[in-house]
Amino acid sequence: MSHGELIGSQTGGESENLGTRLARLFRSPRSTGDPPAPPGGELQETVEFVPEGVEPAEGEWTPRFAMVWRGYDRLAVDDYTHSTAPNRRFPDLITQRLLKSALGAGPAPYGADELGTLAAHCTEQEGNAAKVERHVRKSAAALLLAKRIGQRFDAIVTGASDKGTWVRIFEPLAEGRVVKGSQGLDVGDRVRVELLHTDVPRGFIDFTVLR
Repeated sequence: MSHGELIGSQTGGESENLGTRLARLFRSPRSTGDPPAPPGGELQETVEFVPEGVEPAEGEWTPRFAMVWRGYDRLAVDDYTHSTAPNRRFPDLITQRLLKSALGAGPAPYGADELGTLAAHCTEQEGNAAKVERHVRKSAAALLLAKRIGQRFDAIVTGASDKGTWVRIFEPLAEGRVVKGSQGLDVGDRVRVELLHTDVPRGFIDFTVLR
């Protein structure tokens, strides 16, 4: 199917392309007097152009660029937008409700105070999801190393503070806490460590530094 191709819908005895049909059904703001979008499969394309009436000499003109809309020929439409499925992310659903209201389909779905509360809730839930993701990664690494107690690895110090010292090994890639021999270590130091203990449910990996 190419851009503007007639696709079988018959209205009043005349075929219409999908772009025309959508504009009629959903009252697209695109004016009927606007020039049609150029054919092409890309959403947009960067093109070089020379201003009208300009005859540039070599080395005397800097090319100008413009973003030219190319339509979306797989749907045979001039205007196209896309967003993620609202059944997966609540922030997407909020955004789509706001857009629907802004396009004139009804009153604002949320007041300013309610929208602020929802934004704070979404931010909090995003943080909670990130915590779960980090814990899953730590537990997976602990499980991977569970049968390698006593093995030694090259490592680099990734954290050193009053709360503890942390190192990262590379084969396999994992991070754990130094429970013995952390004195004097600083971030960036390269050390040799031995795996002492893993706790898969808690995602703990414990090392000792070899001196």
